[in-house]
Amino acid sequence: MNKVFSHTIIFLVIASLTSCSNKEYPVNSSSYSHTDREVGCESKYSKDKKKEIFKTEFKDHWMTWKGNVVLPDADSTSLDVGGGPIQDLSVKFKDKNAGYNLQDGQTITVRFLMKSMGGCFLPFSGKQAEIL
Repeated sequence: MNKVFSHTIIFLVIASLTSCSNKEYPVNSSSYSHTDREVGCESKYSKDKKKEIFKTEFKDHWMTWKGNVVLPDADSTSLDVGGGPIQDLSVKFKDKNAGYNLQDGQTITVRFLMKSMGGCFLPFSGKQAEIL
C-alpha cells in the first residue's frame, strides 16, 4: 500500500511541474497605441488604476506588435512602435540567436509575452519573443 501511495505522490509532483512549465497564456490583440492609452504614457488614469489594468489585461498575455528595430542584438531587440524618438518595446527572444541578422531600422513584427508596463521614459518589455 505504501508503494502505491509513494508512486501516486511522485506522479502528482511530476504532473504539476509539467503543467507549470507548459502554462497557457491568454492573447491580447491590443495595438501599441491602445495599450499606451490604457497603461502607458498617454494614459489619463491614476498610477494605481494603470497598475491594476496592466495586471489584469496585459501582463502575461501574448501580444503582437510591428515596429522598427532599435538596438538589435542576437538575443534581444527594442522596437520603435509608436513612431517617436524613443524605443517603445524591449523584448528578449525565445530563440537566443533570433536577432542575429536584424538591422537597425528594419521593420519586423514580433509576438511576445508582455512582462512590464511602459511609460514616458521606459519601454514596455516582453519575453519569449518570436519574429513573425
